Amino acid sequence: VAVGRTDRPGYESTLAFAFEVGQAIGIATELVVRGPPGTGFRVDCLSGVKSSTDGFNAAMYTAWPASAKPTACRGDGNVATISMGHGFVTGSLYLWQLGIASTPLVQPEDQENVWTFALGAEASEPVPSFPLATFDATSMIPHSPAQATETPVFLEFTPRAEVSGTTGGRLALVAPPTFRFISSPAAVTPDCDTELFELSASGTVVRSFGNTIRCFVSQDATFSLSLELPTGVKLAKGTKFRLITYVRNPTDKADGQVWRLQSFRNSSTGLDSALDESRLLGYAVVDRVPLWSVGFVPSGNASVAEQQRGMEQVTLKIWAQTPVAMSKGDSLQIAGPASFSFGTAPTCSEYIWDPDAPTTGT
Repeated sequence: VAVGRTDRPGYESTLAFAFEVGQAIGIATELVVRGPPGTGFRVDCLSGVKSSTDGFNAAMYTAWPASAKPTACRGDGNVATISMGHGFVTGSLYLWQLGIASTPLVQPEDQENVWTFALGAEASEPVPSFPLATFDATSMIPHSPAQATETPVFLEFTPRAEVSGTTGGRLALVAPPTFRFISSPAAVTPDCDTELFELSASGTVVRSFGNTIRCFVSQDATFSLSLELPTGVKLAKGTKFRLITYVRNPTDKADGQVWRLQSFRNSSTGLDSALDESRLLGYAVVDRVPLWSVGFVPSGNASVAEQQRGMEQVTLKIWAQTPVAMSKGDSLQIAGPASFSFGTAPTCSEYIWDPDAPTTGT
């Protein structure tokens, strides 16, 4: 029934409930509603309380007595207390609707994902709530969190709802406004570079979607990109995927902010087309290293060509200048391309400080 219910996390929604009383209520009373953790009610929530059966099979329900009309509703987090009159009788099923300001941002644990109701001297058993329309197993890792840097971002997710290119399905990724997705100018919309892979349960690549997925960046909001699936391509529910896209980090340092990953069943991006949505806490943007140089020290036992082709172990020479002074106990982490290996030993004892490194600067 279209009552305005939305199962996406962090959205306004309207839910419908029905109840019977165990004993007649002849005096004014209160209905206390407790939602799953993360549910939010407005402080004044009376406008969201309705007793109409419009859109429902009215023959199944008893009309609310005029004397039982709700007079106030007070919201406090996930609890709403509704003041109402009297007149409920036994043997009747009463329908009502309740507006909420926000669904939970994350899926509550099963034992917590319930509703409870207390009316006068009676209370219900826990009533199971609905699962949120959200992605499972989401993660996001940047190659570099440095300020004013163009970097690939690796995003992994598992849809709960299938996204099909046959119906015009698409994904949308919305970054904080200070980020910008890298794009190349096109005749109508700026195209962007992305890579999409299907993964096994263990995280290994099963297949690549190659250039079959079209990516474009909003002209008015370069922090938002959309991926269009072609006919015949689908992202199956319960399957893990990895998306690699490219962004330019903000010029100023910043704490991690919220990113949104969304899926839609067709080209519309309205709630009538909405499937899953997840809100991810992004990475903090940090100081950029002002000097960074990586080379290798030629070995007398192998030619330069052999070392460059990966046929021999190489010794790297790294010159870097930290943006802030380092103190005892600080750590320095170096990440190379995925195809390079520093070995499997737990420590990297084969390093020395380069006496030829520049001594000026920080």
